[in-house]
Amino acid sequence: MAPKIVYITGFRQHAGKTVASIGLISLLRKFMPPEKIGYIKPVGQELVQISGGAKVDKDVKVIEKFCGIPDMKLENLSPVQLGSGFTKDYLKNEDKSNISKGFSRDIVNSFDSMVNKDIIIAEGTGHPGVGGIVGLSNAHVGNLIGADILYISGGGIGKALDMLEVDLSYFLYMKTNVRGILFNRLIPNKINTVKEYITEKLLQEMYPGFKHPISIYGYLPTIEDLPNPSMGVVKKHLKKANVIGDSDTEPWHR
Repeated sequence: MAPKIVYITGFRQHAGKTVASIGLISLLRKFMPPEKIGYIKPVGQELVQISGGAKVDKDVKVIEKFCGIPDMKLENLSPVQLGSGFTKDYLKNEDKSNISKGFSRDIVNSFDSMVNKDIIIAEGTGHPGVGGIVGLSNAHVGNLIGADILYISGGGIGKALDMLEVDLSYFLYMKTNVRGILFNRLIPNKINTVKEYITEKLLQEMYPGFKHPISIYGYLPTIEDLPNPSMGVVKKHLKKANVIGDSDTEPWHR
């Protein structure tokens, strides 16, 4: 049986896709062996070098470090890399169609390398339209790999509904299989208000065209410190810095 694919997309860059991927993988590890869980970043933009000289999207390294998935073949997990200057080079190329087809093949081949997995968490890039210049927007990729889409929305009521109107309309137009919404970065004391006004019933009435009724998978609060590294992490990477204070104490490793 082919692996189940969950594709995590979001309203913009830094919407919380990587943290959601980590959280989902952590939950899955409670119900299945970690070797049966796969991860991939089909289209990447921010690249880092790995041993051997190959480059992968930075989020692949984050997942490797924090998710405990054994034997991750990193070189297979970032098949399309749209680095700095790519768009200009692509637009100048006379053979755009073949380039796009080649990218699609690379993505499919990467998924084929994980046929032994039971489930694959695929992480999108930026907002739903990123990658569209080469025919690999998040909607295109979701359709290509036959994924169920989990869309991460921002907070607020009017603001969130405005985001959903643009992005879910695009997914509907592309006939992409959006299964549910995760609201992220909500002001903690506003969560109950958002729950009251943005309900599954409302979303299903607004967007009846999806194959399955839209579900809401959660309302997550904003955590101001989450994007910031601990001082222990800073110390580890600034090896020549002079440390002031006791770096073995708990506040350095929160």
